[in-house]
Amino acid sequence: MSSRVLGPVLALVVLGGGAYAYFALRGEPEQPVVPDQNQTQPVPDQAKFEPRVVRGPFTVDVKAVPREDRFELPDGSWVPALNGVKNAGRLEWPKDRPYAPIVARVLQKDGTERYKHADGSWSWTQPQWRADLNRMDSVTVLANPAEALPMAPDEAEAERKRMQEQGR
Repeated sequence: MSSRVLGPVLALVVLGGGAYAYFALRGEPEQPVVPDQNQTQPVPDQAKFEPRVVRGPFTVDVKAVPREDRFELPDGSWVPALNGVKNAGRLEWPKDRPYAPIVARVLQKDGTERYKHADGSWSWTQPQWRADLNRMDSVTVLANPAEALPMAPDEAEAERKRMQEQGR
């Protein structure tokens, strides 16, 4: 068959297949949904996130829990490593602050599990990308509460003006 005839024949086949698919697959038209004015359903309140808090003893039996699944506290005890971390480092507590034991294990809104200590400190283990190692590695984080430091005078003035502009 010559190319002069082949082009129009192919065009007709494609158009015919498209028309067939359109009419064969479209089915019955959908009926519009009309809301009933008499029935109103209450809108459920958005579920508010409540942190999951676990209280109780947190130490683990060193013979039962493998070393890679736990981390050492400053008092020499061991607790489970959090957030899927393996081979977590020892929790380094500041020398000028007495060690406060863990009082709760809390699941935060961001999905991170943390230990809360009796003095208000937080500690946790988490995976962290290490560019120098070109891989994920475990880190142990400690956040101790502290008094807010005073602002420099020019920063305090800028903050005061910003708050005025916002009407606070």
